[in-house]
Parts: sequence; structure tokens; C-alpha cells
Amino acid sequence: MKNTIHLMMLVTAFVLAGCAKTPDDTGKTVLKVATWDSVRLMPVLQDMAKSFEKTHPNLVVKFRRIPYGEYMDRLTASQPASLEPDVLLVSTGQTAELVARGMVAPIPNAEPYQGGTHPAGYDPDLVNYFSYNAQLFALPRDLAPVCLIYYNKALFDLARLPYPAPDWDWNQFLKTARALSAPPDARHKKRVWGFVEDWSMVEPWVYELGGRWVSRKTNSSQYAMTSKGLLAGIRFQDDLIHKEMVAPSPQDFIAEGQIGGADLFLQGQAAMFMSGPWKGAEFRERSGLNWGVVLLPRSPKGVRAFQMGGSGWGCMTTSEHPQEALELLKFLSSGEAQEQYARAGIALPALRELWKKSGEWNNPALTVAARALAVGQAVEDPWACNWQDVRENRINPILERVWNGELSVEKSVEEIDQVMKENPLNMTPPARKPPPQNRPAMFLF
Repeated sequence: MKNTIHLMMLVTAFVLAGCAKTPDDTGKTVLKVATWDSVRLMPVLQDMAKSFEKTHPNLVVKFRRIPYGEYMDRLTASQPASLEPDVLLVSTGQTAELVARGMVAPIPNAEPYQGGTHPAGYDPDLVNYFSYNAQLFALPRDLAPVCLIYYNKALFDLARLPYPAPDWDWNQFLKTARALSAPPDARHKKRVWGFVEDWSMVEPWVYELGGRWVSRKTNSSQYAMTSKGLLAGIRFQDDLIHKEMVAPSPQDFIAEGQIGGADLFLQGQAAMFMSGPWKGAEFRERSGLNWGVVLLPRSPKGVRAFQMGGSGWGCMTTSEHPQEALELLKFLSSGEAQEQYARAGIALPALRELWKKSGEWNNPALTVAARALAVGQAVEDPWACNWQDVRENRINPILERVWNGELSVEKSVEEIDQVMKENPLNMTPPARKPPPQNRPAMFLF
């Protein structure tokens, strides 16, 4: 009986939410926006909403922040259209599935882009990634290149080492990591690693040696990774762990209390840290951390290549206010909005014209990342619904065994080759689990 009453209350809540009038019964149209943005960016988005409402007095903008890990499960859960967002933030890793499910609407030819599928001024690779079958499904907002090495200046000073030079290479990187790695002693209360990563990533090393998961930059459905490029990249990272002993293994992370690479860097236990420009926004808030940032080192062949992601704004096909949603989408993707993201020090604009102002942004990591896109090769992930599953649940466990010393580099490449043969890239949306029953409200704007 109690469960029945509880269920009736939930159903009533959903119905009331779907039929509810706009705030304060003003009669204004509410535009609902879903985002997985960081807490740091929410005040910027709220300010943008106020600016938009001033020029659109009959509209009200409401944001709903959902953690990235829950975002797709909530979007795909069955719910009334009145509870779903009108506009949503889309990452490159989510685009294929959202398009395959028919959840994002094609954007018609209108300003701020100049027709076709190539908006004027936006990074063309990101535009291509948000396009499918000659239709554009999201307007680019920001770029997320994994191209930076953050370094702890205090540890460099203690070791009397010069800070990394902008044009350094793998040999210089390795020599620096060796010199900075240190066991606990009179100077270091805990072990200091020369180098750590934000997450386990072999792509930068593989890409700089010419390897690619797919041959085309975007919308490719065929693997193209060669054993040669993959082997050398995995070996370089494996050597950092087991031969040079300048980077921690998975067991070492467990021994440190199961913390991540960013935590080791923040605690002064890692001299260099690889990630993207968004980390600079976090590091600048740490008053006791004296850090710098530089591009990833170039390969022995002189190549700089790195993994590229990004985000954009799209419109839900279920939106009850598609024209108004398009107006908001254009505003959130405009040069004015993108400059606000950058000035907040959080996101690298997708509009290339704004890169000229990178020196004014409150985050040196954004300035260095903008330079990386001018001198390096940005490589996007394969465009397929099942790629994340293949990478995270099939390839990653193989690499984990390498980093743990359980599997040889040569054998790992054989196993990865077999995984790619058994799991061809496809556009079949993955099965999604509904949110827990004790959390029935998906968006409830």
C-alpha cells in the first residue's frame, strides 16, 4: 500500500511538472537547457541567460546541470517531452549516439554561420565532427585538446632544472622526468614521480608516431590503426613505468591511496602532469601551487599530435519551442558567449578569431592550447556509437595489464588487433540503463 501511494505521488509530480505554468505565472516561454558543465562555469551560463532574457523579454532560460557520467542515461530515459530540455550541451563523445537515436535536430541554414554545414569562423574539424550526412547537429562551443604538460615550478627549482622549453622533444622530456623522480628522503617526505597523466592515455604517444584509430579525421567507420604505430606508442608509455620508473603503475596509485594523477600533482608528488586546458582553471585556484604549462613534447620525428575533443550546443527534436531554442543556441555559440567562457578561464573557444585574444584570458593553459592547434595535429576519436565501449571496456583492460606488468607490449598489440576485428565500428546506439527507482526525476525543470 505504501509503495502504491508513493508511486501515485511520483506520477502526480510528473504530471504537474509537465502541465505547470512558467515561473510566477508570467506567461513567458521557458527554455530548458541541459548541461554537464563544471560548477565553475555555471555562474557564467547564468549571466548569459540574463543577457539573453533582456533581448528576448518573453523567454525565460533555465539550466539543469547533470554529471557527465549520468547525462546520457538521463537523456535517453523515458519521460514526458515537457520535462526534457530544449537545448543541450553535446560532447564529441556523445554526438554519434544522439544523432543515431534521432534526439538532436539538424540545424537549419541561418546566422551566425553562412550556410551549408561549415559555420564561418568555427574550427572546421569540430564542425565536421558535429555533422553527419551533410547535416549539422550542434554549433561548436569549445575545443578540448589533450595537449598540455603542467609542471610544478617548486619541484623544478628544488632540482635546479630549467622549466620545459616550448619546442622540447621526447628525449628532453625523458631526461627531465628522470631528474625529477625521487624516492622519499630529506627533501621529499613522499615519493615524487617525474610524470603522471590525468587518466591512462596512450593516444598522444601513438599519434605522434603516426598511428591513428581511423584513417579519416571524422565520421569514419573503419579502423586504420597499424601494429607498428600502436606498438611503439605503447612501448614508450610502458618504458616510462617499468624501465625508467618515472611514472606510477596502477599498483602505485593504489599504494598512494587510490588517488589520481591530478591529486599527485596537487600534493607535490608529481612534477609533470598531462591533461587539457580545463585543468588550468582548477590549478589557478590553488594558492599554494606554483605551476607552469607547456605543449606536449614533439616526437623524434618532430611531430606534435594529440587527442582532440570538444563540445557544442544542440536542439532536442522533442522541443516544444524549436524556433526559440534555435535563437538561444545561436546566442550560446556566439562570439560574445565564447569570449565569456574564455575570459572565465575555463574553455578554449571554437571560434578561431578569438584565439588572437588568448593572452587576455585568465588561464595560461588556454593560451598554450591555442598555440598547440596552430603547430600540432589534432586527432578526433572515431565517429561511432560503440567506440567508447570498445575503448573503455575492451582496449583499456588490455593496456591495464601492460601497465601492471602482466602482459608484454607485443602481446597487447595482438589482443587489441583482435578486439578491433571482433568489434567493428557501428552506429547502433548502446543499451542504456534507466536511473535508479529512488531517483525518478530526470530533469524536472
